[in-house]
Amino acid sequence: MRRARGGWRQVALGLGCAATLATAASAQEGFRPYEVTERHDPTGEQVVFVKHDSYLADARGRLSMNLQRTTSSTARVSYQLFLTYDGPDWMLIDGDAPAVIGIDGARAEAQPFGRALTYTTAERVTERQAYRIDPDVLRRMASAREVRLALPGRRFTQQVRFSRDNFRIVRAFVARYVPPPAVSVR
Repeated sequence: MRRARGGWRQVALGLGCAATLATAASAQEGFRPYEVTERHDPTGEQVVFVKHDSYLADARGRLSMNLQRTTSSTARVSYQLFLTYDGPDWMLIDGDAPAVIGIDGARAEAQPFGRALTYTTAERVTERQAYRIDPDVLRRMASAREVRLALPGRRFTQQVRFSRDNFRIVRAFVARYVPPPAVSVR
């Protein structure tokens, strides 16, 4: 490992495919650490995944949020939001309903894709769902004063408010991985 600006950087081969290069960096910028993993696969797809272990909690359990940027082999960029519920009871994430994001009182949505993943331990239930998120929504989240997330479930909806650490992670992600909107000249 070699020391990188703001944290440690490590290079490793991805499991299962020797041609995949993965880079992981941890950064501590005056708040909880987060990990950035970059992966390039043989098809030309590039994935940047930002994992942050700060939980947004309420009385029913806790919710963690991770962000990802994917660049396809055709240079198409998309953004994903991964929400993971961890609590004492099943919420049964509704994989057909969007996650609702309240940004300074205005409503935005992130559309689900793929199936919700679930697993249990003796005392906890963990459920995870991936969502597509528009870069404009990410920019609005980064510049907001208040962000609330609502993860819809079939038994209940998990609702949480952003912490200071969550804002820092979104702001760092947007600053590094989400370009400013295109400006049209007339």
